[in-house]
Amino acid sequence: MKVLDAQVLVCATVLLQIANLAFAQVRAVEADGFDRPGTVVTINPTEIQCEPGETIVISVTYQIPRNRYQDRESDFLGFGLEQTDINSGEHFELGETYYPAGEPMNGRYVYSDEVTLSAPLTVPQAKAPGSYEITVYAEYQLCDENGFCLIPQRVSQSLTVEVLASRK
Repeated sequence: MKVLDAQVLVCATVLLQIANLAFAQVRAVEADGFDRPGTVVTINPTEIQCEPGETIVISVTYQIPRNRYQDRESDFLGFGLEQTDINSGEHFELGETYYPAGEPMNGRYVYSDEVTLSAPLTVPQAKAPGSYEITVYAEYQLCDENGFCLIPQRVSQSLTVEVLASRK
């Protein structure tokens, strides 16, 4: 019986040491700010007034937490429109996204701190005057300094587009 008690005690001690180590790592992560993987994403403008056929620029700014970076590749960073009227032939069109140069890192380019992407949004020529809600989504996948990447994230924001009567 004493051997079994000693084995239980050893197992309990090892488990306690593992738990203390994990707790210490969590506390160290919190103190370092490393546990805040979220990125603040700002989509502008939030309200648009334009005429049919007009093009305006949509921008998405990503504020990247310290100790994180964002790969420049479009597979890991980008934005687009969630279209609800795609079959009507009168849907808004988002052009090619502009990506700033970024910082070189291990043969590729990355962003840290903040990056703003932009793309032209075109109102269809046949779009009737009125107020329309469109949804812009922004996607990103942060990585840490050791190359460990977090689960990809996607945020969405509704924008109001006021299509004015054409003056032409």
